[in-house]
Amino acid sequence: ALEVGRNILLSDNRAIIPHAELGAHYNADGNASVSWTGDARIGVRAQFNRRTTLDLSAARLGIGQEGFKSTEVRLMLSHLF
Repeated sequence: ALEVGRNILLSDNRAIIPHAELGAHYNADGNASVSWTGDARIGVRAQFNRRTTLDLSAARLGIGQEGFKSTEVRLMLSHLF
């Protein structure tokens, strides 16, 4: 996977980080069947202080896989202790 993002610093020393990610998966089922699938994700992180981050993202999963369409929305709160 590859993620790119950019820090945008706010006036109160907090940061907003928009990001995009592309991923690839190699699938082998043991019967000589091999396929590649991909994922695409976009989102934004808000860094409230050095220890607390909130990440909101949406993804399209299984790109290139026939008969499989999946979307994911994720909200994650991270706090270091």
